[in-house]
Amino acid sequence: MQIALLCLTLIVLAGCTGPESARLNADEATLGVLARKEIELRGASNPVELATPADRLYATLVDATTGLALPTATASLELRSVLALAARNSRDLQAAKETLQLAALDYLAQAQRFNTLPFMLGNVDGTAAETGDSVAYGGDLGLTRLFENGASAAATFALSGLRLAGGNLDFASNLNLSIALPLLRNSGLNLAREGLTQADRDVLYAWRSFERTKQSLVVQTLSSYLELLSGRQRVANEEANVASLQKARDRNVALFEEGRIGIVEVDQARQQVLTADNRLVLAKLNVERSMDQVKRLLGLPVDMLLQVRAEDLDGLGALLRDTWMPQERAALLAAMRQRFDLRNSVDAVTDSARRVLLSEEQLLPGLDLNVALDLPSAAGKPLRYDSTDSIWTGGLDLDFGIDKRAESYDLRGADVALVQSLRRQEVQVESVKAEVRDALRGLSAARNSWGIAEEAVKLAERRAASTLELLEEDRAITRDYLESQEALIRSQNDLVDAAVEYHIAWLRLFRDTGTLVVAPGGLDYELSRKLLESE
Repeated sequence: MQIALLCLTLIVLAGCTGPESARLNADEATLGVLARKEIELRGASNPVELATPADRLYATLVDATTGLALPTATASLELRSVLALAARNSRDLQAAKETLQLAALDYLAQAQRFNTLPFMLGNVDGTAAETGDSVAYGGDLGLTRLFENGASAAATFALSGLRLAGGNLDFASNLNLSIALPLLRNSGLNLAREGLTQADRDVLYAWRSFERTKQSLVVQTLSSYLELLSGRQRVANEEANVASLQKARDRNVALFEEGRIGIVEVDQARQQVLTADNRLVLAKLNVERSMDQVKRLLGLPVDMLLQVRAEDLDGLGALLRDTWMPQERAALLAAMRQRFDLRNSVDAVTDSARRVLLSEEQLLPGLDLNVALDLPSAAGKPLRYDSTDSIWTGGLDLDFGIDKRAESYDLRGADVALVQSLRRQEVQVESVKAEVRDALRGLSAARNSWGIAEEAVKLAERRAASTLELLEEDRAITRDYLESQEALIRSQNDLVDAAVEYHIAWLRLFRDTGTLVVAPGGLDYELSRKLLESE
């Protein structure tokens, strides 16, 4: 009885794993898979922080009762911090990271099938009958192993015991070794390893998709942030314009009271102030909308306080004044090499072709070799064995596979899937080409617009200054001055928009060619440019 209880205790203890320990072990194994994959592709590994519920910044900023942002919830953004915040809290990026984590976990589950797996089982059965009661004990302890060539092996130590009413407990044991080896269908490294092969490739695809999501997020985040800054600059321009027009209105009122000008010019100045005030209100409204858009993009509550640095617009000068222009051929070649989504579509064709081969293999007949060794213990002595009592068995299992219609349907389906994957690859290639060409055209147009906007501001400034001088000398009328101010504010706003759009055009080109490189301090323009111009 004591032996039976000991065996049962060991079985229970062996099967106990705490949830936290299980999570830690899974995370450690997942990080190992991701590090290996990144080293394989990049030659180096940057540790990936796995997604956990505790990482959700949003939960720390919102009152769980009301759903509103906490009064203390504030954030101050600049070009560097906005990317770090997006990387930590973007919902899209977190979803891509979770997909990557799940792909790694699936790979680990597939790989576990090819490890040597221990097992320990136990049972206790009681029987009550008129002839007497009995209790039977049993337990199996052993190892199993599935090999990548389709073979399988198992080693089992089986212990059994029986106690009859009023009798002693009799134990017996049995050692069993068995091997199964497919010789035709399902032999080799194809079918048995297919799940692991595809899981490994799915980790690669998820990793590329994660990197692609990061690139898209950088462009989207910086674009929204720069558009917010341009809106803030528009507000500043409109405020300065309102102040200038108010001075002109007050001057005209004074001149009217002196009888030097008519009421028409006074009303023109008043009307222009009202129009400028309305534009200022609309500009502030657009800034608030842009602010909410940035908050949503960063995964922040839209009702929390957010501060931005208007000075960040001044940092665009170096990139804007670079006269280098990428060549179309170099940009297209870079996209063919660097676009992660394109490389995934290319590799998907390889997967489809491999499945065709697997489907063809299923048309073969089945022929499996089975070998087993049984070694029972001596009666009443569960740990004593005699080789003369061993029993060897062996045989061949042959499946002629007379009806292969289902396999034939699978094969034709694999053929069609291969053609579809080839077509998807072609569509993806042409789509990438079109995106790159459009990005180049957008960059060229944005550069021209920015250059024109700079010249327009210089002309508008000279016109406004000269018109003001003429007005003070009574050699111009109010309408001339108001028109010059209108032209000046419009050109100033156009310049802000053109500068931001030019910067965004560069970001879009880097994204669409797959050459966008993000460093801890922000966009690594020099490295992105080297990747873009190298053939």
